Parts: sequence; C-alpha cells; structure tokens
Amino acid sequence: QVEAMTMGDRVAVMRNGLLQQVAEPQTLYDSPANLFVAGFIGTPPMNLLEATVSADGGVSVALGGAALPVPDEALAAYPGLRARHGATVVAGLRSQYLHPASERPELPTRDGRVELVEALGGDSIVYSHIDATAVREGRHEEELEEAASAEGVVATRPNLVAEFPAHVLLRLTEHVPIAVDVAKMHFFDADSGEPLR
Repeated sequence: QVEAMTMGDRVAVMRNGLLQQVAEPQTLYDSPANLFVAGFIGTPPMNLLEATVSADGGVSVALGGAALPVPDEALAAYPGLRARHGATVVAGLRSQYLHPASERPELPTRDGRVELVEALGGDSIVYSHIDATAVREGRHEEELEEAASAEGVVATRPNLVAEFPAHVLLRLTEHVPIAVDVAKMHFFDADSGEPLR
C-alpha cells in the first residue's frame, strides 16, 4: 500500500474480490468508507478499539472504563454516534493524534504501558497497551497468527500506537499518560463496520 498511496492519483481498496472504496490516497486515509479500509490503510495502521457510548446529555465514549468526552467536531462528522447510547462501537484514531500528556494538557488522557519504542530520529513510534479491547480489522490472518504466537515484547500485543517527539524519553514497561485528541476520532458500527455518519 505504501507504493500505491505514494504513486497513485486514485487508489482502489478491495477485500475478497469486493471493492471497498475508490478515492484519492488522502481521502482513503482521512475518510475511510468502512472499518476494513480504516484498519488497512496507513502505516502504522489506525488504532481500532472497542468503546461504549454514553449519550445521556453530552456524548462520551468509554475505552476500558474511562470516559472520553466527544467534542462537537467529531459529532458533526459522526452524528450517528448520538443514537448509540449504551452500545459498543469501534473507535479509530491515527497515531499522530495521540500525544504526550505533558504537551497537550487540554486533552483527556489514558494511561498506557510502554511495550516497544521505535526511535526514528525526528520522532518515535510508541507501542503501548491500554485497558481497552483492540479490534483487529484489515490485517492479514497470517500476520495475526504470527503476532499471537510470537515471543517476547511483541507477544504482549500492544493495542495503541502513537507518534511521540524524539525528545520524550520512555522506558519499557513504564506507564505513561497519553493525551487523546478525541476530535480526530473515527467511529464505526461494531457489527457492520460502517461509519456512524
């Protein structure tokens, strides 16, 4: 997909011989047509987590029990979220919208246990585990089986990938507060995979 996203003017995403979405590369990335496209497009792939909706008054989503208020920007993009009070949905968030809590104190946070850090010079890709259930959509079955049987750090199955500035120093297994830009979240029906637009 990296070559397709880099070189293509329009990219088609297929699954089992069925067309899922045709669009410009940036549209596929920013506005995936369904859960499969969301989980397939992007390096690293979109974080996909089960979330419980509360729409009693304001709208919030709970990831592993911690409620994150959903701002108007996200509700305008996903108005179907309001009708899902008490339901489980899939919340998706790209790695660049997760930040060190100290650098975005205005955002809600979740604590993550650091499992792996890829230092890339200008920034770091941080693989962590939070108290939430990951949804593995769009990944090849062989890849999932390999991850499930792997030993060492990879076997812990981190469920949240974030891009942090390189100056943020992290140690494996430490717990760090991660700021979540909920306004940039995507929301999908947990059964059909359709976006809640």
